[in-house]
Amino acid sequence: MHEIPSLTEFLESKQANSLFATVLGNPISHSLSPLLHNAAFQAVGIEAKYHAVLVEARDYDLLHKLFCHPNFVGSNITLPLKSKVIEYLDIPEDDVTSTGACNTVWVKNGKIHGANTDISGFLNPLESHAAQILGKTAIVFGTGGASKAAIFALQKLMVSQIVVVSRSPNASTGKDIVFTSYEDWPQFIDDAKIIVNCTPLGMYPNTYQSPVSKDYEHLLNDKICYDIVYRPIETHFLTQSKRNGGIPINGTAMFLGQAAEAFTLFTGKDFPHSHVTNILHDFLNKSV
Repeated sequence: MHEIPSLTEFLESKQANSLFATVLGNPISHSLSPLLHNAAFQAVGIEAKYHAVLVEARDYDLLHKLFCHPNFVGSNITLPLKSKVIEYLDIPEDDVTSTGACNTVWVKNGKIHGANTDISGFLNPLESHAAQILGKTAIVFGTGGASKAAIFALQKLMVSQIVVVSRSPNASTGKDIVFTSYEDWPQFIDDAKIIVNCTPLGMYPNTYQSPVSKDYEHLLNDKICYDIVYRPIETHFLTQSKRNGGIPINGTAMFLGQAAEAFTLFTGKDFPHSHVTNILHDFLNKSV
């Protein structure tokens, strides 16, 4: 398996001597963003390479150096950096300011820009379910950057209340957002129509995990169960949904949607959606 460089190693490597884009996070070896973006670069004739780069806390001060590098095309940001990178932006888009999370960084006219393309990516597969979700409760597992984007997107769909499930549910609650624990979330199930996994639970290679315990999986009946994890295509959470009469939505549409918008911000070109979708699905189906 190809070894993932640290940010220090990447900046000192030959890979930084030509046009490059990156996905930044920790852990990051699971990411399929390089598969998508390298296929897209090749399809539209851009001579750039996209790399996964591991960013540890000791390397945070190098983020600004990366974003200002003369060969820098853009970066996708994943956990745990979606809030951290905001301090390095010159121009955060409104969606970054609203959510407190950034998943896309690029440079335009010498300024470092940041956006949150997770929001539009998250909404894509929910268009046909909007009427069912309207005025209902949404339950969201997780409190990271992806969760912030999901909450913002669900508010756009005009849910009545969002219940955020956390291992440390000590955040302040309000009229429209309530924080609760993994033990107590079932008390909100009666008015809920959508349950979203915004945690890494179930992500490859730990595919046996789920945010919903076996004792509670019967509660998924008739609920839209949306897992933003895209690898594997069917996570354990979605398997629980299917066997209990839920409505499963996997994370591939969100993954492709956020990547498409980010690619256009990086390059000014349209994302070759059908071509890249086929490549992603082929890879995921072969890795089952």
